[in-house]
Amino acid sequence: MKKKRKKRRETSMEMLKPRTSSYSPLHAFVSFLIICVSCFIGSSHAQAKTDPSEARALNTMFQRLRISATTSWNISGEPCSGTAIDNATNIDDPTLNPGIKCDCTFNKRKKCRVVRLRMSAMDVTGPIPDEIAMFTRLNFLRFEGNSLQGSIPSSFSNLTSLTTLRISDLSGGSSFSLDLIKNMKSLRTLILRNNKMSGVLPPNMNEFKDLQMLDLSFNNLTGPIPPSLFNSSSLQFLFVGNNSLSGSLPSQKSPVLLNIDLSYNQLSGSLPSWVNTNGLQLNLVANNFAIDDLNSSVLPSGLNCLQRNIPCLSESPYYTFSINCGGKSITASDETLFVDDTENLGAASYYVSDTKRWAVSNVGTYTSSQNDTYILSSTHRFDNTLDSELFQTARHSPSSLRYFGLGLQTGNYTVSLQFAELLFEDQYWMRNETRVFDIYIQGILVEKDFDIRKKAGKSFKAVKKEYIASVSNNFLEIHFFWAGRGTTSILNQAVYGPLISAISVTPQDFKGTDSEEKTNKHLAIGFFVPIGVAALILIVMVIIWEHKERKLRMAEDKVQLQGTDATPTVSAVQS
Repeated sequence: MKKKRKKRRETSMEMLKPRTSSYSPLHAFVSFLIICVSCFIGSSHAQAKTDPSEARALNTMFQRLRISATTSWNISGEPCSGTAIDNATNIDDPTLNPGIKCDCTFNKRKKCRVVRLRMSAMDVTGPIPDEIAMFTRLNFLRFEGNSLQGSIPSSFSNLTSLTTLRISDLSGGSSFSLDLIKNMKSLRTLILRNNKMSGVLPPNMNEFKDLQMLDLSFNNLTGPIPPSLFNSSSLQFLFVGNNSLSGSLPSQKSPVLLNIDLSYNQLSGSLPSWVNTNGLQLNLVANNFAIDDLNSSVLPSGLNCLQRNIPCLSESPYYTFSINCGGKSITASDETLFVDDTENLGAASYYVSDTKRWAVSNVGTYTSSQNDTYILSSTHRFDNTLDSELFQTARHSPSSLRYFGLGLQTGNYTVSLQFAELLFEDQYWMRNETRVFDIYIQGILVEKDFDIRKKAGKSFKAVKKEYIASVSNNFLEIHFFWAGRGTTSILNQAVYGPLISAISVTPQDFKGTDSEEKTNKHLAIGFFVPIGVAALILIVMVIIWEHKERKLRMAEDKVQLQGTDATPTVSAVQS
């Protein structure tokens, strides 16, 4: 018995003794792999899942719009996966369209909620899905560049966490008001452009403490401008042009609000003192302001020529003009002079030529980019033209670009517009990029979804389009308008919006007399007539002087003849 106990004690001690291991490096590596796999399996089981109601809403919405989620974020049917939870990928990344971003910190990191949703330039049709209102944690919503119809659902008022709301270019349907945003007090960017929106501007805009950009242009808003809008401590960009706003300008303005578009409204009255603010860009084209003298203002001159009553009519109207858009003066191969158009325009600005013969107006800013470039240039040689230099510059706009002919004779004109795509190159990774915009002449749509490169067949090739326009009030308007379609960005660089290389306007069915030529003739007459009169007076004086001289000589000759007729004296010669 004692021997058995001793043996067991020795065995136990032997088990407690350290022993030399025969554990090989291979065993260590296999163990490491097992641990990693175990951790991965454990973490995958613990990974947060998309909120079931939001996952159903996404699937329903995409099925109705006939679009599919990209595999980069809808991995194995899990919406909140891949790039949707990757902080390195921005929601505006061109490859993330349609795109979502999720926040997976809900319910102790077991549930993901959709916080960002984007669907841009996909040309989908139908009404805006009601399901979007279910994403109550959304802080970013961008629906632009599609063919959606109807109004924004009233249920959107539930999206009170939004900081960015961008829905533009809705067609059809009934109008709607701004009541849906009244509880969205966290908004920083609000763009509801070209949506047939009606009603008035909210009087409590000062309650939107973080609002930096407001674009409500191309709608049907009426009524006055609330002073609270101009006194916001955060608002920097205000675009409310192309509405029916009335009344006068607010008497005060916040110092941070330096980009204001109020063009194409029914505003009137005198201009307040803040229009002289340095650095201010203010577009007041096509209103009813009484502008007598802007010499003391820093606003560009000529604004009085661009009010609705078109006061700058010429007694001797013009009948032609040509512009090298974005470039310096160039004489083309056909001897046409395309005049300089290098004025530096910004987000809300205009320019009237020194001759008051033409003008240009620009509105818009690239909200997802810092490269607000309104003049493009290239050193390429351009095909299909004898004037390659004419296409090496172009005016570019992210929203609305207008050119005006001022003081034109009544009649029909040929409007020649020349384009070339100089931003999208024909490299394989840019071949599918499109620049799409609309063209209006005298308010009539002449080109819908015009694509320069598609029309030319390639980039850096000139395209010329001609239209007939009727002028009855001495005024011609050419409007290039971005309706949200086409490529919006490449490598995070904003590239959308219309561009134009050159414009030429000539009579179509009449022969005019250019007022500049008339002016030159008048100047010539004014210069030569006094000289002619002086010369005539001098000639008359010479004739009179010669006549007097002749009479004087004749009198002297007569006296001499009288002396010859007397008896001569004869002297006797003494012999």
